[in-house]
Amino acid sequence: MTDLSWAPPSQQWTLGQAVDPNQTEASTQNVGSNQNLGWYQSTGLLESPKTKSAKVIAVQSLLPGAGRSVIAANLAFELAATGGRVCLVDLDTQWPSQHRYFGLPQDQAAVIAGVRYLQQDRLTKEAFQELRIRLVSKGANVDLISGFGLNLNPGSLDWSSAEVFVEFIALSYTHVVIDLPAGKDLPAHRLAAKVTDTRLHVLQPDPISLGRFLESPSIGSVDSQKQDLLVINRLRPSVIGARPEWQVRQALRDRTDTPILGVLPEDQVLDQAMLQGVPLRQLGGKSKFRTALIELAGRVG
Repeated sequence: MTDLSWAPPSQQWTLGQAVDPNQTEASTQNVGSNQNLGWYQSTGLLESPKTKSAKVIAVQSLLPGAGRSVIAANLAFELAATGGRVCLVDLDTQWPSQHRYFGLPQDQAAVIAGVRYLQQDRLTKEAFQELRIRLVSKGANVDLISGFGLNLNPGSLDWSSAEVFVEFIALSYTHVVIDLPAGKDLPAHRLAAKVTDTRLHVLQPDPISLGRFLESPSIGSVDSQKQDLLVINRLRPSVIGARPEWQVRQALRDRTDTPILGVLPEDQVLDQAMLQGVPLRQLGGKSKFRTALIELAGRVG
């Protein structure tokens, strides 16, 4: 079995280059196509825990390929852009992809390491600094806890400890965004049901996805303090007709109790951001998807 022991990186990364903080002159190292995205290992102590923990938002989908990971990443940045302290946690046990999206080294099993630190009674603020990677995009900072390695042996993760780990993270942020695996009632979903304030269910607007969603058991939470909300992703007129948003809302209105939080349109600018491995906000310009996402962040934040 692959050894998933994790060693904290010794370099600080910014604007597509690696900078060794122990050197007076910056050394450079190409990090692929991510020349517009700065990311670096954070230094300095975590802020003192607040009396009230973060708002925890989970992003999930019934079917794979719905776009939940891209939405989770960009939602985290839009929440950070409003001044929030945001942590993005990749708990996708099927295909953890946040480190791939941003072109980060694929050797930082931060979730696994954090759970191990907790079990060994070594999870301190200083230890957490070694686990988080700060992503920087046009003044918005998001701390990432990478899920690398979760898919290699998901049954080995102690989910009770993972729950405590997420609660520990929530003490030092205003928002925690969790990227969950596709499907339903997996261990990660059960964890999210306990620790989240809001669960966003991402749904593609094609007839097959809509049908599968409507045929599935209710996703609503029995806890009145939690919110389950739908996000319709990549809506375009050619999918179901000339008035797609109206048609989707009509199809769902009388068949589910889960309200629609937002509708995100098809957008070529988003495709460019995904190809370059940067947040959508990094590219600037006009983006209907980002405009809708900013509105969504305002409602959920």
